[in-house]
Amino acid sequence: MNRGSDRTLRVSFFCVLAALLNVSNAECGSGPAASPDASPNQGLLEQIHASTEDRGLTLGAEYTGEVVANLTGGISRGATYEGLLRLSLKLDLGKLVGWNGATIYVSALDPHGEGISREHSGDLNIASNIDAYNGFRLYEFWFQQKLFGDALSIRVGQMSADQEFFLSTYSALFLNSGLGTMPTISFNNKLPVYPVGGLGIRLEYKPNDNFFYRIGIFDADPGIQNTTDKQGTAFRLNLGSGVILLGEAGYTRNSNPDSTGVAGTYKVGAWYDSSNETTRHIPGMHNSDCGFYLIVDQMLYRKAPDVSGPSTVCTFLRFSAAPQQERNLVPFYIDLGLDVTGPIPSREKDILGIAIGYTKLSDHFTPDHASVHSGHETVAEVSYKFQINDHLFFQPDLQYIFDPGGDLRHHNALVSALRFDFTY
Repeated sequence: MNRGSDRTLRVSFFCVLAALLNVSNAECGSGPAASPDASPNQGLLEQIHASTEDRGLTLGAEYTGEVVANLTGGISRGATYEGLLRLSLKLDLGKLVGWNGATIYVSALDPHGEGISREHSGDLNIASNIDAYNGFRLYEFWFQQKLFGDALSIRVGQMSADQEFFLSTYSALFLNSGLGTMPTISFNNKLPVYPVGGLGIRLEYKPNDNFFYRIGIFDADPGIQNTTDKQGTAFRLNLGSGVILLGEAGYTRNSNPDSTGVAGTYKVGAWYDSSNETTRHIPGMHNSDCGFYLIVDQMLYRKAPDVSGPSTVCTFLRFSAAPQQERNLVPFYIDLGLDVTGPIPSREKDILGIAIGYTKLSDHFTPDHASVHSGHETVAEVSYKFQINDHLFFQPDLQYIFDPGGDLRHHNALVSALRFDFTY
């Protein structure tokens, strides 16, 4: 892989410098929110962004960089740097040409650097959720039309399913990939998820502020990031290879920004994969597959005005199953976590999180060069997000991985990381 270290250093320096120059125009700690609210005192970046958005053109740019080290266990000790540049453009056709409810969206990724998992920690779930094949690539390119007062929306084009489906607000804090896209989904089929987009269509219906329903149909063979679709422009559509049907229903309460009660979001979803395919580390060809999931995001506490203590305390619970072990590398997954926003009185936008995720491995799993396996991989993660201003955060992180890769030859791994993220 081309590491692009010179480019990485230049981009990292620019992002940190730009964010620090904007500190004087940002306010930290203005309210209890999982993500920081925009500062009322707009800096130059906010003014540029608002000016283009008012005209129907929204530009987005985000750079994430991190130093990750495997301190003990796994395959070997070692440290790496990796980064991810995300670029996006959204066109509001209502503002641009008078086509109300219509949007065009395009995004691109530039992952670079070497991940820690392959050579050092040895875990299956991948210790960093930005780890991807190096190189600039198209990610999403879709058209969306909203109808009936925005109650119904139809999206078609190249999409990544994990931008809308099986999301947890509170698990998004963590760096381990298993705590993002559940491994029952990412390992068991070829549903388009980061860093690969795939052709599909998605319908979403929101009858009111509390309920939502969405369904998506995706190509079951969107391409592989390091071989058949390196640039994200393969636009594969072969119905003969099968499709993946994904459905999700959800209920939210107290989600309005003005709500004073504890918020909650509850989702249930399922998928069906019609393709005939092989699964990594599972022998033989497999004919169709299915699974389901449940996600609970629950706020436990919201600070009242003029009361000291944390701004919010929130928890998440996610469960997923794909029970056919002869076809699925991961037949069962569960995780649980806790986020505390404003754990320090003077740092109301910081977030402290702790989580644990358990990945059950199939009885048919055959690790590389090993005759037996432990039957699971489990990760415990502690993370702290220092929100510097509206654009920049730093995030030290620590993961303890039990039985990395399910391989009994590997001792438990201890992985540390320091991430920074600059968003325009």
